[in-house]
Amino acid sequence: MNKRCLTTGGKLWQQGHLKSALCSYRMAGLVEKGGELYEAVWDPVYADDRATALETVEALRAIYASRDNFTYRGPGRKYFLSGIAECSDCHEPSPANPEGSTCDSDPLSCGQQHKTFTRKTINGTPYYVCYQCSRGRSAKNLDAFVTGHVLRLLNSSAFRAALSDRAQQEQSHRPNFAGQIAALRARQQEAKAQMKNLASYPGLDPALLAQAITSFDTEIARLQREAGAVASTGLLDRLAGISEADWEELDVAIRSEALKMLYRVIVYRTAKRGPGFDASAIKMVRNKGPRSLAQLPPA
Repeated sequence: MNKRCLTTGGKLWQQGHLKSALCSYRMAGLVEKGGELYEAVWDPVYADDRATALETVEALRAIYASRDNFTYRGPGRKYFLSGIAECSDCHEPSPANPEGSTCDSDPLSCGQQHKTFTRKTINGTPYYVCYQCSRGRSAKNLDAFVTGHVLRLLNSSAFRAALSDRAQQEQSHRPNFAGQIAALRARQQEAKAQMKNLASYPGLDPALLAQAITSFDTEIARLQREAGAVASTGLLDRLAGISEADWEELDVAIRSEALKMLYRVIVYRTAKRGPGFDASAIKMVRNKGPRSLAQLPPA
């Protein structure tokens, strides 16, 4: 994007800027004020009519809402497993344990969020380290081990066949999530307008109307999750059959997101000392993920 143009402020595009631009109701020829949409003086960008353009905006918002569940938060991602690989022994800080706590059971069954590893260079060698218990693993070896598992799965004939079958089923049965969201927003705006002019609607119960307005937000959020989950899984379709060389050429954020859709990576304590890599201390657990991934075969 930055090779083509800069922002209206003359600055380089950032991910947040692009997301805001793509998901703006302005792209549908609309302006938002006080939570309500009004027709703008300009034509929509995404389609000839505002209704179709609005569906596109809602579809993009749903995709980004889903990605927020996967995406690394903070500065631009630099390392494949930072914030993803989990320490088997340490829990993240919580209100009950502000300093974090030790897991007394297995991370697969304890039900608490586990501390993730951070990349750190020690004496010139990169490691992934748990800052709570100081456990570390060679970044080079752990990256290679996890990458190998992901590529084997993406290139497995059973996995690729399941992806193809799922794509065909979704194509014929996929609901129009964006249309449903746009319709709900229109109904929500009608309800808000009635709330502002209760005197004109003496038969309406204000409490029930307020509850209805809130319920629209809940249903819209649910549809966004459904739509975004389906759209996000398209990433796996594009990566199926990818070579190791092409995989390494991908932006690290894309590789990390694909990993999170497929696996949970847990690093256990090892008794091995010295050079080498103890693969038995790394557990790759297939994520259940969104419903559209639940039936895909394991590695």
